Amino acid sequence: MIGVGVVTFCTVFVGSLGASLERGVAGSFDGRFVVDAGGNETGGFGTRLVEEAAALPQTGNVAGLGTGTVRMGGRVATVSVADPSALGRVLDLDVTQGNLADPRTFAVSRDAAEDNGWRTGSKVPVTFADGTARTLTVGAVYTATDLAGDHIVPRTVWDAHGGRPLTRTAFVDLAPGVRAADARRALTELAGRYGAPDVRTRDEFVSSRTEQARAFLPVIYGMLGLAIVVALLGIANTLSLAVHERTRELGLLRAVGATRAQVRSIVRWESVIVALFGTAGGLLLGVFIGWGLGGALGNPFAPPALPLAVIAPVGAVAGTLAAVRPRRRAARAAVLTAVAAQ
Repeated sequence: MIGVGVVTFCTVFVGSLGASLERGVAGSFDGRFVVDAGGNETGGFGTRLVEEAAALPQTGNVAGLGTGTVRMGGRVATVSVADPSALGRVLDLDVTQGNLADPRTFAVSRDAAEDNGWRTGSKVPVTFADGTARTLTVGAVYTATDLAGDHIVPRTVWDAHGGRPLTRTAFVDLAPGVRAADARRALTELAGRYGAPDVRTRDEFVSSRTEQARAFLPVIYGMLGLAIVVALLGIANTLSLAVHERTRELGLLRAVGATRAQVRSIVRWESVIVALFGTAGGLLLGVFIGWGLGGALGNPFAPPALPLAVIAPVGAVAGTLAAVRPRRRAARAAVLTAVAAQ
């Protein structure tokens, strides 16, 4: 039950994480391609790539998104660096106050605004990496944070204070009538001159963002395998003891007509029932914990059906394997010796 519970929890959590990112990307970005420098927050590619991508005949709207670190409100904060007006044309950030039409707009998420008592027009003191302190005015409040984070600092402001002019992600729309394959070929050729960041479709981008979480699953499955081996040994030992303690009863069953096959079936089904109870308990426990933790983190509940559907029959098969030796022992016991046992 513990082993199945752990793997079920991890499977549900990773599935919910992927669904959360999918929902965030699908709700914010309906374009076709993402030029992605990967998950390294300190790296990226030159901002000229965004400008040249926007000039390609195969593309429509293009917006770049970088990251940086500032001190805001007395605390260190990671911010997104972008042209808000361009970003607003490719991402639906669900702006609830103000707008992103001005490229000099400083925007914050609704959660950040509520936590700090900000609204449009609020003054926010910000200290940049070069030691310069500036007061930025909140020009927009948005709710979709999956891609943009909690703060968007205008690119013009960031570059003016010694920030590295790097972009980690560029979101690209297709020009009308252009084939996706042609646009991808042009973007890949362009990206080759800027360190060759990956050109991904939207689905590939979502998959890449959950890759690190999914990469940990084989470790969990390996731990589950060890837990199952221990569980099988436990079931086999328990059944062996049970067979030994019920030697007289099994002998009486044989004496009144039970066949060896029927005795083996009794022990086998007992093992399967034990394994299924443990599997069912682990499934329920893992799904419940996955639902609770995912909900606490704001992820939708999206358990992957296929992996969970495989766990139950695997548990039953494990129970059958655990009963191999005890059922043979029970069936081979001599009837008269078994009946005479105390």
